[in-house]
Amino acid sequence: MSSSSVEAFYDGNGIPVELTEVEQALDHLWGPAAEKAGGPELDSPAVTRVVLANVVLVNLGPNRPEMEKTIEAITTQYPSRLIILRPDPQAGRKLLAEVSAQCHLPAPGRPQVCSEQIILRTSVEGRDLLPGAVRSLVESDLHSVLWWCDDPREAPELFEQLAGEATRVILDLPDPEADPGSFAAALKADEGQKARDLAWFGLTTWRSLIADQFDAPVAGNLGRIVSIRVRSNVKDTDRPSRAAAWLVGWLAGQLGWKPEGSPQILGDGRCEASLRGREGLIKVVLESVMSEMGALAQIEEVEITLRPDTHPATTLTIQCGGEGTCEICVTDGQGSGCAFPRLVKVPRDETAHRVSAALLTDRSDPPYHRAFPITLWLLGG
Repeated sequence: MSSSSVEAFYDGNGIPVELTEVEQALDHLWGPAAEKAGGPELDSPAVTRVVLANVVLVNLGPNRPEMEKTIEAITTQYPSRLIILRPDPQAGRKLLAEVSAQCHLPAPGRPQVCSEQIILRTSVEGRDLLPGAVRSLVESDLHSVLWWCDDPREAPELFEQLAGEATRVILDLPDPEADPGSFAAALKADEGQKARDLAWFGLTTWRSLIADQFDAPVAGNLGRIVSIRVRSNVKDTDRPSRAAAWLVGWLAGQLGWKPEGSPQILGDGRCEASLRGREGLIKVVLESVMSEMGALAQIEEVEITLRPDTHPATTLTIQCGGEGTCEICVTDGQGSGCAFPRLVKVPRDETAHRVSAALLTDRSDPPYHRAFPITLWLLGG
């Protein structure tokens, strides 16, 4: 390989190669790249090549601006052999391949950690060639993750073949623009229970914040919930936010609430519905607010109202502004204002956090599966 090719490879630029020569090209490029980084000393390498798994990322639609952040997060959080499938209308019935390195510095003074990236491009006519090509490129002794970024119904045979050979499937679809049927079709057919909606992994902070408010000795207050309202920041209000629906689905699944009637999908991304709990009906409202943001909605506020019992009516409000701080406020029906207001530091909901959670989560996730049918019902799916 020429020195310019090594430079381009090490800098993350794609090097075109023949599909049959991908492995040979990678073997030739890694050695010179390591030497360029500071020398080939085995006891003190400047570059550490790490492959924990195979990640097959499929993005056959228009290029999404946030995709580079996703790729960076995958290789940083989970160094892998990353195989990316992308469209090329000019390729005809042929696969075009290129290779590159994705590197990051875990800490000053430590060697760079690098993953390898293989990009395959083809047209619609050549999609049937992709499963065989991917099969020949994955490391056979490692598990494989399918990271799917398009409506599975637009390439059902490709999705079915790649998902069938993966140990985990992540659906990375815009929220709330994606048709609920797009992830419903994939998740309903998931007999092995290995598929996940990426929006689910943006709820970690909210689930923790809500659960903390009902820890013992106030756990009995869960039965007093009469309404829950979730407001999300979105860049499109044609549909309710999936993240908001997942949050309600999680709470309902944990508490055994059941759908009552049919949800009302209103304009401006609003949904109104009722769930039946052991103590009666719970009113659900999902609201959306237009905001400049990425492809996934961000929950901004959750309001939970408790009915009067031996205690007065109470409203719990949690607001998170996206700057790493959430305000928690409890008010009662007496209009006495916020009692015990407090601020809580929380991790910012960034692409890297969701990707890391999606890749490292346990395959067994009962709360997710309990939440799924209620979430789908709320979205009208």
